[in-house]
Amino acid sequence: MKKLIALAMAFVSTFAVAACEENGENGENDYDTNELQEAFDRVDDADSLTISMTMDTPVMTFEVTSEIDGDKEYSYGMGPEYYAYIDGDSRYIIEQENGEWIRTEDENYVPADEDLETDDLNPEWFTKDGNLFTLKEDYYEEVFGEGDTSSVETYQIEILENGLIISMEMITDEGLSTTTMKFTHLNDTEVELPDYEDATD
Repeated sequence: MKKLIALAMAFVSTFAVAACEENGENGENDYDTNELQEAFDRVDDADSLTISMTMDTPVMTFEVTSEIDGDKEYSYGMGPEYYAYIDGDSRYIIEQENGEWIRTEDENYVPADEDLETDDLNPEWFTKDGNLFTLKEDYYEEVFGEGDTSSVETYQIEILENGLIISMEMITDEGLSTTTMKFTHLNDTEVELPDYEDATD
């Protein structure tokens, strides 16, 4: 699959969190794999969308949301809210300071949907139950990388009418960790930048 689904993989891997409950034997697929691939493509090809990630562990819980509209982004939930956008070769962040929105150029800003390096997901690696697709255990290393994947329960994808949900659980030393990443409001997310002042040196 493509870059927006890759985002979920990379973001969750950063926190060492993964999928949920076992779904029987790793048998042959009994569904049209185009159904899942088309869902991936709808998300990746969207001109605008909302990405919401919720993470729940025994030691912390948080939710962060990024609304993306072309080259504009509005992010909130974990830490201070901010706007960001790209104009040609320049990248900007707009944050609140003393009740006013201040714009600064930030060459290190990385949009939530910018390319991330990770292996593609193959729809043939999943089994289907209704709108829920569960990754077969045989393909854990393809998704999570080589190494010990014994703490992974399963990795599931649910297709929505206008998006999809990736749900993951992992058993860690601290207990059960759950992460849910939602891709919604495809081509129906609008971001309007606030009035701002440029930062002064």
